[in-house]
Amino acid sequence: MKEKTEFKIGDTVILNEKGRRAVKNINPDTVFVVDSVSEDGTICSCFFRRIDLYSTEIEHYQTFTNSSQATKEQMLEELTKQMLETFKKKNADYGDSTTQTFKEFGLTSYTIRLNDKLNRIKSFCKKGELEVKDEKIIDTLMDMSAYCLLAAIDIKEQKGSDDKGTF
Repeated sequence: MKEKTEFKIGDTVILNEKGRRAVKNINPDTVFVVDSVSEDGTICSCFFRRIDLYSTEIEHYQTFTNSSQATKEQMLEELTKQMLETFKKKNADYGDSTTQTFKEFGLTSYTIRLNDKLNRIKSFCKKGELEVKDEKIIDTLMDMSAYCLLAAIDIKEQKGSDDKGTF
């Protein structure tokens, strides 16, 4: 007989190693808060207005019984790992296109990329839904974070890390 789940509303959870192997519909580094628990133990998280249902197997998760245990630092660490993995995959597909564009057009290249992402978020806020269903708002925010960091790297490389000028 399956062990009854013991999730509580408000729990902050993340997949553990066993869960990463068993659960395929969640990005393995996603940290989320349990919003509801169904009778069969399925947990639900309303993440940026999108409702997701997850595995009932409590042994698939590391559970923090309250948000103070899952510190912002832990969440930031997990999101940063996720951002790095996404960057590696995209870099394999696109090459170093951001740096090449930066060398050609300067900081304007990042401004345009960030503005495109911001417009996507604005559109979502107005409509309440996304046209491209495969990409979530969190993905757009993560892309923006990556672009900001890549811009900082390119600026430092261009100006020198000890430059005290405008950048």
